[in-house]
Amino acid sequence: MAESEPSKYAHFEKVEPSELLEVYARHGNVAQKIHQDILREFTGNNDLTVDLVIDSPLQPNDTTFENLSKYDVVSVSTEIGFGSIFYSTGISDAKNVLSYIQNFEEGDMPVYVVSAGNNGDTHQMAQPRVADLARNSLVVGEANNGNGQQTYIEDHSSRINPTLASDNPFNRGDKYQYYNVSPSLEGHEDLIREWIIQREVDIGFKLVKDFNKDLNLGDEYWSEAYSDIYDAKYKNYTETKEGKAWLQEKVEGYMANPKTLHKLVMEQIRESHDVDENGFTSDVDGGSVAR
Repeated sequence: MAESEPSKYAHFEKVEPSELLEVYARHGNVAQKIHQDILREFTGNNDLTVDLVIDSPLQPNDTTFENLSKYDVVSVSTEIGFGSIFYSTGISDAKNVLSYIQNFEEGDMPVYVVSAGNNGDTHQMAQPRVADLARNSLVVGEANNGNGQQTYIEDHSSRINPTLASDNPFNRGDKYQYYNVSPSLEGHEDLIREWIIQREVDIGFKLVKDFNKDLNLGDEYWSEAYSDIYDAKYKNYTETKEGKAWLQEKVEGYMANPKTLHKLVMEQIRESHDVDENGFTSDVDGGSVAR
C-alpha cells in the first residue's frame, strides 16, 4: 500500500491597511507562526509547516477556491484593526455566498478554521460567514488565563456558538514579533497624511484639555470640543494652500527619512502596548492567535 501524502496546512489572510498603524502590524505572519507552533506541539512533528497564503476569503474568486483546495486544514483571518472592533467580518455578496456553498458541497475543500468574531457586545447579525455555510468548519473562541493560572472563557464575541475554545499563547507570556519597527512606507502616503492630521488633532485637543483641566466640564462639552478641533485641523490641512503645502512637506520629509516616522509611530504604539525595540510583544488578544 502506497504511503498517503502528508497533510497540508495554511493560514489565509489578505487585508489592506486602512490606517498607518496597521502598516506596522505583522498580524498574518504572527498568526501563521503561532498556528505552526501549535500544530507541531499538538502532533509532536516538528517537520510540519503552515503556509501563509495572501488571499482574502471575503472576496473569493476561482484562484481562492483553487488555493483552498490545496490544503487539508486552513485558518482564516478576515479583518484586523488596530484597537478597533469590527462588526462585519462576513461575505456580503450573494454571488460569493453561493460560490462558497457550491464549492464546499461539491469541491474538495479543507477544514475551515475561523475565529468566533468581534461582535459579542452587540450580537449583531450582519453578513454570513463561510463558517455559517461550511459543514467542515471550526469556530474558535478565545479563552483567557485568570491570574496566569486557571483558563476560563471570556466574552469571545461569537454570533454563533464556537466549536471550541483555545487559549492565547500571548497569555502564557510567549512573545512574537507582532510589529515591524521599520516597514516600507512606499504607497502609503495617504495613510501618512491621515496620521499626521490625526496627530495634530490629538495634540490640539490635549492642549485644550490641559488648559481647562481645573474646570468641571462634562463629556458632551469635550465631545463637541474634539469635533471642532478635528474639523478645523482637517479643513486647514486639506483645503488651505498653506495647510496643504505644510502637510505635503511633512509627508515628503517622512518618505525621505522614514526612521523619523518609525520612531514616532512606535512611540505611539508603546503608549498602550508593551513592545520591545525589535517589535516583539506578548501584549496581544484575539481569536486569530488563539488556535
